Amino acid sequence: MYNDSENEPDVADDLRLPLNRRTLIGGGMITGVAAFLARPGGVVADAPDEAARNGGDKDDDGCSTQQVGLSFTAIAPSIADTVVVPDGYTATVLIPWGDPIVPEGPAFRFDGSNTAAEQAQQFGMGHDGMHFFRTGGKRGLLAMNHEFVDNAIMFNAAPNWSDPETVLRSKNGHGVSICQLELRHGAWTLVSSPKARRITPDTPMVLTGPAAGHPLLQTLADPSGRNVLGTFNNCANGSTPWGTYLTCEENFNGYFGTDDAAFITTPLMNAYGIVKNPFAAVWYRVDPRFDIAVHPNESNRFGWVVEIDPMDPSSTPKKRTALGRVKHEVAAFAEAADGRAVIYSSDDERFQRLYKYVSARPWKKMLRAGQSPLDEGT
Repeated sequence: MYNDSENEPDVADDLRLPLNRRTLIGGGMITGVAAFLARPGGVVADAPDEAARNGGDKDDDGCSTQQVGLSFTAIAPSIADTVVVPDGYTATVLIPWGDPIVPEGPAFRFDGSNTAAEQAQQFGMGHDGMHFFRTGGKRGLLAMNHEFVDNAIMFNAAPNWSDPETVLRSKNGHGVSICQLELRHGAWTLVSSPKARRITPDTPMVLTGPAAGHPLLQTLADPSGRNVLGTFNNCANGSTPWGTYLTCEENFNGYFGTDDAAFITTPLMNAYGIVKNPFAAVWYRVDPRFDIAVHPNESNRFGWVVEIDPMDPSSTPKKRTALGRVKHEVAAFAEAADGRAVIYSSDDERFQRLYKYVSARPWKKMLRAGQSPLDEGT
């Protein structure tokens, strides 16, 4: 699962390739960036002209060397502690940490006194990867990752990791939020929806694919090695053409530890950077799942890509083990010429690899047969 070989080039080597070999990638980003920088009302920046998109010089690899760009005035460098956007654009705070996932939910308290139960109904902290699922007209569902919690801000003091409420509140600040947005009077607005939900480190999930049931995934609480609780340190993301959200578990190692002085971490723990003193949160003093001396296999149940159906709030998230166990940074979908699903992923650990997964058969045929394209492939 973890690549420690020395016979593959690392990302640093790839980045030293001549820039013109990546020009096509840069040009291909234009459409996505333009859409992301949409003006209120849905008007995007002007697209590159036809010559830039379909013509121009080419390098030795057949890649276009035509320079393309968005039509806005560049922003001057600044150290101002504020958001600065080009003329003609606006920036609006939409869903900050602590706001309820539905308007009628528990309000954020600026004195830091929100409870763990309230945090479970509010947006988490450390916003990261996200995807907007348009549901028709001017409405859609936003799925968003919460990678980490800033303890000093959440608790206004050093957290007491022996307090169950503190640990639960910290856990509920992680995971994923799904909410409903609607375009009203040129601005996106949070609205009520039965599909809004929070997914936290305690949400029931299932492990699927080739690793499901493996002895290293079995615990005292789950001898089957298939039923797991939660997801956390959710970094980048992806989405699928069948309408699901892919959230990536990244630096999961920072949440496991132990106070057992006699315990010796295993080689597998060492490979993923799991140590006795975690850098992110000390949950193990309240929740023994995260104590590596008590439950040494629990950490193996993290480091996966998790598939979530945002349209069905009763659906169970699935950890797709066929996509590998690394500190996932992204899960980008593409379709092969023969219709097979392709997922590009990366390992956020230093000096590690990029990965490409290809489904065993065309993804549409697999879905029609009741099979997940993310459970069987190479």
